[in-house]
Amino acid sequence: MDDPLLSNIARRALARDGIEAIWSIYEAAATAHRSGRAGAADFMIEIADAAEEIWHQQLVEKFGPPR
Repeated sequence: MDDPLLSNIARRALARDGIEAIWSIYEAAATAHRSGRAGAADFMIEIADAAEEIWHQQLVEKFGPPR
């Protein structure tokens, strides 16, 4: 992850809501897109993608790589 802003937002969302944060952000992005706010939707998707990457990294650190 190269963008510290996205990483920070994603980490805070995961700390607050756990894995549910990822789905909630994707849902919010879909709502924004349907409302004509494509830029906001794109940003939310980037945050959700970052959160998913961080969540996966945390799992690997805790349990090791997938077999």
